[in-house]
Amino acid sequence: MHEILLTDLIDVQVLQRIQNGFSRFTGMASLTTDANGNPVTEGSGFTDFCMKYTRTTEKGLARCIECDKKSGLLALERGKSVVYNCHAGLVDYAAPIMVEEQYLGSFLGGQVRTAPVVEEEVRNTARDLGIDEEEYLEAIYKTKQITYEQVEQAAEFLSEIAAVLSEMAYKSYVALQQSQQLERAARSHNDFIVEMNVSMRQRVQEWIDLAQEMLEEEQQDNISERLENLMEKGREFMTTIDDTVEYSKITGGEIELNEKEYNIRDVIKSVRHSYKSEAREKGNEIKLEFAEDLPVVLLGDAGRIRQVVCRFVRSCIRNTENGEIIIRVYGSKKSYATKTVIEVADTGKGLSESELMVMREFFTDWSTREAGVGNTVLPILLAEMSGTVEVDSVQGEGTVYRISIPQLAVESDR
Repeated sequence: MHEILLTDLIDVQVLQRIQNGFSRFTGMASLTTDANGNPVTEGSGFTDFCMKYTRTTEKGLARCIECDKKSGLLALERGKSVVYNCHAGLVDYAAPIMVEEQYLGSFLGGQVRTAPVVEEEVRNTARDLGIDEEEYLEAIYKTKQITYEQVEQAAEFLSEIAAVLSEMAYKSYVALQQSQQLERAARSHNDFIVEMNVSMRQRVQEWIDLAQEMLEEEQQDNISERLENLMEKGREFMTTIDDTVEYSKITGGEIELNEKEYNIRDVIKSVRHSYKSEAREKGNEIKLEFAEDLPVVLLGDAGRIRQVVCRFVRSCIRNTENGEIIIRVYGSKKSYATKTVIEVADTGKGLSESELMVMREFFTDWSTREAGVGNTVLPILLAEMSGTVEVDSVQGEGTVYRISIPQLAVESDR
């Protein structure tokens, strides 16, 4: 079970009402703390002996905190309520709040006596803490005296109440989380469909506009370049369709890898060729850098790797004008595999701190983030290939996407 907080399961007001009722019924003090010992409620039924005198002194407060800490640890260790004598002569209890073997917090309290007051002992404590002896005696006589067994029974009862409430609340919490996940998934599907529709309409319109321009122009000097642009828009349109099919397969659990021998240099060069004209339109140049010791032939899914790299190249082009897109490829030996690293960097506007945080979180928990067509599949594809992405960026200087994918190097004479 992932870590949750006590207040995730039970509302603070509910906890307060439980301990208030418990304190009125038993005559004992009560307080609820979280797993770190921090109070989450206001104290109920606290005595003047503890709150007005003992805990108002530096030494007394330190001893009380130490007692609370030890009792909480003891209750956690035993997994049930414990009753103990505090340093000032009263009897206290600690009842752990547990769910699914996870410690969420404790009910603490007591501040009662189980034996008659021994005045000399109370006077000694008062002198040690620097408290007026007569006032301290008067305060302790006002505390309630019950049997030790009554304290144990009350603490056990409170512990049982906490267990039942926590279990019920946990089941409701899990149901709510599952409902929210389904809602996010449905919203993600709807967002994808809308985004896909907008993207496809945009690609087709660009395609039509380019073709219309070619028909209307009397001068056909740049026919080759315009045809290249037309073909590029057509490839982008097909990519959008492919992304839609890919997304449908992934959400249906049909993702598969097609691992074969391939030349990583050829894959990266084909990416540059595909985006060369688009980069040129914004005054950008795509540069390639390959490490000398990079294996020539690798075993993996070249198509998927190309798909991933293309997404980052497209993003870099979109965020850069009159600059450079640099694709660096290098590798390092890890056990029997080669950790292939592909860096896609730009000299563009960069990301703000908030944008960088969102981007990093997207690649950690993709299901809770909105993304454009194609980007949604990236984290899933990377996870399927045991890959990761690191993102670094400086505003005004550019962004670097560092893709790491383990691949098997293949001996080759090529």
